[in-house]
Amino acid sequence: MRTITSWMGQAIAYTAFCLPLYFLSDQPSYRYLQPHESEIKLAFKHAGVPVEECHKRTADELQKLPANMRAAMSCSRERSPITIDILLDGKNITTHTFRPPGVHKDGSTFVYGKFSVPSGSHRMDLQMEDNVRNPGVDHTFSRQVQLRPGQVFLIGFNREQGGFIVH
Repeated sequence: MRTITSWMGQAIAYTAFCLPLYFLSDQPSYRYLQPHESEIKLAFKHAGVPVEECHKRTADELQKLPANMRAAMSCSRERSPITIDILLDGKNITTHTFRPPGVHKDGSTFVYGKFSVPSGSHRMDLQMEDNVRNPGVDHTFSRQVQLRPGQVFLIGFNREQGGFIVH
């Protein structure tokens, strides 16, 4: 049978073990963003335009191919890289190029980035290029935004919904 001293010793041992855990679970305090900062987060999946246009094979080209590979059209699988520019009040926050994944560079590109910016009212401009056959900006977004301290401003993209989507 246990004595009162063994119970007290066990309580002291548990307390000695738990107090540092309790202290370290709350200290030092961690702040994700500074009190005057907001965050812009860019997150979406997008497939760039194919690098080459499809072309119709001639009768000679078809004849040279094995019978099981005689498709009338020849299309490259490779996709264009996606280049994003984010400007805040006319100053460039980032310019980044995302390469398409896959062995044949034919996958959809996952775009992700996060940037801490000062809170307040800003003019935000986004520019995206996703077509190497037609150099220049393919998609744009320009708007006056109000960023509150600690706010995460999410930017997505959907071609069917007209381009950039903000939350």
